[in-house]
Amino acid sequence: MKSIKQAIGAMLLAGGAFGLFVACSTEGNSCVTQADCAADEVCDGTTCASTCTADSECDPGFKCEAAASGEGKVCKQSASNNGGTNNGTTSNNGGTSNNGTTAPAGAVYNYLMVRDTTVGAGCDGTDPGSDLMYINLSDSTGTILGYAKTVLNVEGTGTGDNGNIDSTLLDGLPPSLDNMQCIDAAFGDETVYSMGCGGTLVFKIAQNGTDAPFPIVGGKHGITIGEYGTQCNGSADDSYELLGCTDDTDVLDGNMTSCTVLIAGDSEGINLLPVAK
Repeated sequence: MKSIKQAIGAMLLAGGAFGLFVACSTEGNSCVTQADCAADEVCDGTTCASTCTADSECDPGFKCEAAASGEGKVCKQSASNNGGTNNGTTSNNGGTSNNGTTAPAGAVYNYLMVRDTTVGAGCDGTDPGSDLMYINLSDSTGTILGYAKTVLNVEGTGTGDNGNIDSTLLDGLPPSLDNMQCIDAAFGDETVYSMGCGGTLVFKIAQNGTDAPFPIVGGKHGITIGEYGTQCNGSADDSYELLGCTDDTDVLDGNMTSCTVLIAGDSEGINLLPVAK
């Protein structure tokens, strides 16, 4: 919900900060040729992957298996740690959260979900719940790799009529931003999507200008949620959480039930959220 307040602080998404919680690697990045990957990686299909000769060289939850090209071996997610399937890969869902699972080690997601968790005053007025300006994906250097495109959404509730209900504003294209990384145009139905209290939105990161989703890899990537909060002279009353979806087929069939893996909870405003390692 928007309310005029004094802008506070600098943004939390400086590229250097991301380097504190991820390793320097191109693993998980999209690739076309071997030149797109690091020296100790191969272009395995369309994704950079670490080379290996034994399971012991891979991260927990991964096994050393034949590369898609048939040349050599790479670290791939292990079916023995399967908590759900994800476009042929598996996720290692351990622990619990308010949704039953927590972000798994080394997971790969094609689809993520933002869920509004706003209560109270943030549900009043004509822009209830979190007000999304943009969502982007970045790598370990802070380089933006792409922007979110809406796949599914369910509008939440509020005490007034929601005036900003066009979720297609998240169209995979970069928005026009000011130096605080806020929209540089007026707050309204052409610049923000107000989720409504309890609303949900499933998105993908459009890959290389195509409709194919960019694989989002735990420990390698971060998601920035651009929500119109205090950094943008907006409200601190809104909140949201980020979850991973583990069944691509269900998502493409319009079903959000697999989007239960908690990546980050109860955030507000513009935040860079690391996808779990």
